[in-house]
Amino acid sequence: MHYEFYIDAYIVTNFFFDYLTLFLIREVRRKQTKTGRMAVMALLGVLSAAASMLLLKNAGIYKILVHLLINPLMFYFCFQQKSIREFLTDYAAGYLIMLLLGGSVEWLCRLLGQRNLFGWVVGGIAGVVTIFLLLFQDRKEEEKIYDIRVCHKGKEVSTKGFFDTGNLLMDPYSNLPVSLIEKNTLEMLTGEEPVLYRYIPFVSLGEEHGMVQAVILDSLYIKKEKKEIAIQPAVFAIVEEKFLKDSTYRIILNGRLW
Repeated sequence: MHYEFYIDAYIVTNFFFDYLTLFLIREVRRKQTKTGRMAVMALLGVLSAAASMLLLKNAGIYKILVHLLINPLMFYFCFQQKSIREFLTDYAAGYLIMLLLGGSVEWLCRLLGQRNLFGWVVGGIAGVVTIFLLLFQDRKEEEKIYDIRVCHKGKEVSTKGFFDTGNLLMDPYSNLPVSLIEKNTLEMLTGEEPVLYRYIPFVSLGEEHGMVQAVILDSLYIKKEKKEIAIQPAVFAIVEEKFLKDSTYRIILNGRLW
């Protein structure tokens, strides 16, 4: 049986499918990876896979190389996971997304009966989506990260905060929304001065019930567009640095602050 391999069609279609996979991982897993970085990683991944296909004569070795080396490296350098568990979760999510995308395309190809044409159509649609994201997604991401000031007993720390609509934790004692502050950032604000801590309950995926250490600070100021929003007082749950998925910000703002 004779097969014709079109390297340009392979690179174009697989690039956009890899990119869409990375994009969906970012959205589902709430990553903070930039659009440009995802595009570069998807391109490097598909070029590596194409080179392997051309150089390797054994299909089995090619599949092992792609699934156990090229794709894992693409996921790692794209999202830079901080733990093996986080990496394996992203890896599993990526392959689940790939299966769903591949299955959907296969079904539509059989339905339409025009495999090659449909591949280019899908590539074209993905290309339009990519151009749109390159133009607007970075701006959207930047709007989620705000310049903030945290003040307590005459001291002030300026940093950045990520507005997380998924963080809806409330303090049951004061009925105030609870933001998250990185431990070292809090220590920069309080120094050696004793702070009154308390524990508040929370519920999250993977841990049905838990307790988190929290503190009430005098004020939180969030620069939003041309105005500054003041939260007085502000309740913060204290988290370790590894809890933050991005070094850009040190505080995760509660989704109910405004």
